[in-house]
Amino acid sequence: AVKGINDRGLSYASPWEWSYDPSFERIVFHELYVLRGKEKIDHLLKKNFEIIQREENLSRATYDGSLSVIVNLKNVRAGDIVVLAYSRKGRNPVFKNHYFKMYNFNYAFPIAKIAVRILAHENRKLQFKNFENVPEVVTTKKGTLNEYVWQAEDVQAVFDDDRSPNWYNPNSRVQISDFNDWDEFSRWT
Repeated sequence: AVKGINDRGLSYASPWEWSYDPSFERIVFHELYVLRGKEKIDHLLKKNFEIIQREENLSRATYDGSLSVIVNLKNVRAGDIVVLAYSRKGRNPVFKNHYFKMYNFNYAFPIAKIAVRILAHENRKLQFKNFENVPEVVTTKKGTLNEYVWQAEDVQAVFDDDRSPNWYNPNSRVQISDFNDWDEFSRWT
């Protein structure tokens, strides 16, 4: 959920874009609505979604077949809350059954609440590497699954200094992998 508290903040609340490769994944949208006071305005209609093919590497003669889903909500006003829920399904087969991902816990705008939840089979041993101030992970056993949950509230904005080197990342983030170490990763590749 995103709330634009002024006209400038609406640039984070009304346009949305996701890229995906339809040869192995799909995006399923569960909810998309605007809360305006007590009114709930549903936007989960197909006419609000546009699918385009952007070949960002075409100038390098690289065609990857990825698509972009674009939602540009009309008539979103300051004070509105945009609520969005979606799932990504599928994984690139080149990664076989390995899992690695990075989650950020702050951005260039304040956030009321961030929650990340991962369910993994008990046989999949995940490794976590924290950078900066990452919320503590809460691990719960649910049958044959391990549940990992991170939550942060009232997250302040973090801004890059224009004079920082491009490799510097001030964001709080966690890297997750099922590889035990670099040696195991190098043997896999």
